[in-house]
Amino acid sequence: MIGQLKEEIVLLTPAPVPDGGGGTAPSFSETGGIAAAITSLPARTIRFADRRRQVLRREVTIRYRSEVTLSCRLHFRALDFDIVDLRPDRDRRFLTLIAQERAS
Repeated sequence: MIGQLKEEIVLLTPAPVPDGGGGTAPSFSETGGIAAAITSLPARTIRFADRRRQVLRREVTIRYRSEVTLSCRLHFRALDFDIVDLRPDRDRRFLTLIAQERAS
């Protein structure tokens, strides 16, 4: 499996910043490049800003990392993706993510 991790993605982890009003605003910080195996999945149609839009979906396999959660994002080929599902393998050697393109 390790030989199949031929793509490079960037993991974006939540890093809230003060908003000046006593709260925080969402922000993300890059944690560096990660080797990944990426497979295209069928696109999904979503409704965004009163329009129907196709969004890309990917299955991404990486070496297991405990800091990857559903609140993280991925950056791949100039697109940002939300992680909508994650599945570690039995031995926690690899982590399979289902990622969906962020609607913007």
